[in-house]
Amino acid sequence: PEHHVGASGDMGHPVSLAEAAKAAAEFVSPAAALWYARHCTVSGSPAEMRDALMRLRAAGVDRVTLSAAPGATEELVDVLGGQVLPGLAG
Repeated sequence: PEHHVGASGDMGHPVSLAEAAKAAAEFVSPAAALWYARHCTVSGSPAEMRDALMRLRAAGVDRVTLSAAPGATEELVDVLGGQVLPGLAG
């Protein structure tokens, strides 16, 4: 079937933190799903993404994987390159 970003149960490309937790709750407790979404993913505004990446760097993470919804890759790269990554320099 055709993939629809943010479709019910779409764990790979949820449209929000709440939707990510809701989709994962089918497999784990809601508390565990929310913990995972908050601590193991990077999402939100450019400032929130920058803060999350800084926390990961402080925890010793030196590499992340970029995953975007189909059709959103160029926009995500533009935001990361223009608004998120420059704030991480230094």
